[in-house]
Amino acid sequence: MRRRIVLQSLVSTLGFGALFAALALVADNSFLAHARWFFLAAAVLPALAMSWRAAIAWLALVAALVGIVGFLNDGKIALTEMPLTWLDLQIAAANPQGFLGAVKISPALAFATVGALVAVLVGALVWRVARLDRAQARANALARALALLIAGALAWTSVGQFSRRLETAVQGHEYAEIANMPEGLVLISKLVGAVPFLALTARYEALSGTPFQQLAQGGAQAAQAAGDPTAYLKPPAAPEKQPNIVVVLLESTFDISKVFPTTPAVTSPLSPSSNAGQLQGELGVHAIGGGTWISEFEAITGIPSRLFGYAGYYTHVELGPYVKASLATYLKARGYQTLALYPVEGTFYGARAAYGHYGFDRFIDGENLQIKEPWFAQDTDIIEKYLGKVAETDPSKPLFSFMLTMENHSPHPCTRFSSEREMPYRFQGETNARGTCELNEYIARYRSTETAIAMLEQALQAREKETGRPYVLAVFGDHQPNSFTGTGRMPLWSPNDYSALRRAPNDVTFYQIRSSAPSPFATKQLDISVVMLPTLISAYVAREKGDMYLPGNFAIQARCGEKIDLPRLNAAYGRDAAIPAGEANSDPKAFALSQNCRSALVAARTNYLSLIDIP
Repeated sequence: MRRRIVLQSLVSTLGFGALFAALALVADNSFLAHARWFFLAAAVLPALAMSWRAAIAWLALVAALVGIVGFLNDGKIALTEMPLTWLDLQIAAANPQGFLGAVKISPALAFATVGALVAVLVGALVWRVARLDRAQARANALARALALLIAGALAWTSVGQFSRRLETAVQGHEYAEIANMPEGLVLISKLVGAVPFLALTARYEALSGTPFQQLAQGGAQAAQAAGDPTAYLKPPAAPEKQPNIVVVLLESTFDISKVFPTTPAVTSPLSPSSNAGQLQGELGVHAIGGGTWISEFEAITGIPSRLFGYAGYYTHVELGPYVKASLATYLKARGYQTLALYPVEGTFYGARAAYGHYGFDRFIDGENLQIKEPWFAQDTDIIEKYLGKVAETDPSKPLFSFMLTMENHSPHPCTRFSSEREMPYRFQGETNARGTCELNEYIARYRSTETAIAMLEQALQAREKETGRPYVLAVFGDHQPNSFTGTGRMPLWSPNDYSALRRAPNDVTFYQIRSSAPSPFATKQLDISVVMLPTLISAYVAREKGDMYLPGNFAIQARCGEKIDLPRLNAAYGRDAAIPAGEANSDPKAFALSQNCRSALVAARTNYLSLIDIP
C-alpha cells in the first residue's frame, strides 16, 4: 500500500511538473482559449494522490463548486452586466445575511439549506470513518498525509502561477482594450471560464490601484486644469444664510418615460420633464442593475470610479480607506453637521467604515433605526425614520445629510395585482404578462418614493420656517434595477428581456435639485455624469468659483458630457479607449472625443489627488 501511495504521489508530482511547463511555454491566445482545461488539470491532479473513494468525493466537490460558480456568474452577468469576482465572494462571506437580503433570499431558508448539506456531508464522512480498517489506516497515515501535503502545495502554487499567466495573457489580447470596463470583464470571463476568472480577479485585486497611479503621474499631456462654470452658473454670490442640504440616493430608480414608451405615459414630479427643480436632467451612472456603492462614492467624492480600474467596482471596500476628503468634509469645513442615513445594515459592503472615511460625523443604519426587513421596507416608512433622526440634529447649525431609499430595489414580482385588468400601464410594444406586471409593480413602488420625497421636502420647509435657513434637496437614481436591465441570459431563472422595448441605454437615470434658496444655475436642464452632483450642490455654498467643490469637474462636463469615456491607463487594464486614427475601425470623431475627455481627466488629477491617496 505504501508503495502505491508513493507511486501515486510521484505521478501527481510529474503531472504538476508538466502543467508548470505548459503554463510557461504555451502561446497567450492558446492559453486563454484553453484556460478551463489548465485549471481543470490543477484541480484533478491532487486526486491522483488520494484513495479512490476520496478522489471521487474530491472530484464531485470540484464539479459541484464549478457548477455553482458558473451559475452565479451567469446570474450576475444577466442582472448587472458584470461577472462574478473574487471580491464578491469575500464580501458575501464576510456578511452573508446582508448579501442574501440584497438578492432577496430568505436568510433562514438559505442557512437551513446549507446546514442540511453540511449535515449530509458530515454524516457521510462519519459513516466512512466508521468503516475504515483502523490498523491499515494508521500504518499508511504518514505516507498518505505526506502525499496529500505535496499535492496540496503544488496545487496552491499552480493556482498562483495560473493567475499570473492569465494576467500576462490578457494584457496581450485584443480584449485588453476594454479590460477595465464591464463589457471587457464579461468577455474575458466567457473566454477563460468563470472559475479561472475568479483567479484572475484575485490577481487584479492586488493591483487595483495601478490605473489611478498612472493617471496621477500624468501619463498624457495635461490640458488646462481649471474648468469654466460660466456656461452653467450665474455669477457666484455669497449666500445670505447657509442652506440645509439633503441628498437622496433613490435606489434602483430611473425615468420610465425616458427609457420605455408606455400607455399611458408615466409622469412624475421627480422626472426631468416636470421642470419641478431648479436644475434637472439625465444622469449618466457607472452602475447597471446593481452596485449602488459605486454611485454613492461618485456622488459623495465627485471622482469617476472607473479611474481605478477593477477597484472602481467595489468603491466602499477598495477605495473608501484611502479617501481624504469629500463633499462631506468640504461642508464640514464650512460649519455643517454631517449625517448619513442608511436603510440596511452598515456592514453591507463595508458601508459604515466607508462613510467614516468619507468624513461624515454620524452614520445611522437600518439596525440603529430598527427597520424590520429593510430590504423590503417602503420608502415612506424609511423616510419617516430618517426624519426622526434629522429632527435630533442641532437646528442652529446647517445640516448636510446623505440618505438612501430602498423600495424600488429588484425584483418586482406580481404581489399586489390579481389580474392584468388591475394594471393601468402597458408597454408600447410586444411583451408578456410578466413584463406588464413588473412595469406596474415598479410604478406602484415609484409612487411611494414620490410620496416619501414629498414628506421629506415638507419637513425641510417646516425646518426653514423654524430656523430661517433655506434648504437644498437633491435626488438622483443610482442605477436602473436589474428587473429591467437583464436580458434573459441566466439558466434556470432569468430576468425578463426588455431590450426590444428600450429607447434609451441602461446606464442612464435622472437627477433633480430643488431649493428654496435662489438658483445659482444659468439653466434649468443639464444632462450630467453623476460625478458632477457634488460640484453642482456646492454652488449653493461657494462664495466664488474657486471656492466650489472640485471645480475642475466643469472641464469634464464640457469635454465628456454625461458619458465619460475613460482612457485605459496601463497594460494591466488596457490601452487607450479609442482606436488611434489611421488604424482599422478607427472613428476620428470618437477618437477626438476620447482624447478631449482624457485630457480633462488628466487635468483634474491634482484635484483628485487632494481627495484620495492610493498607496
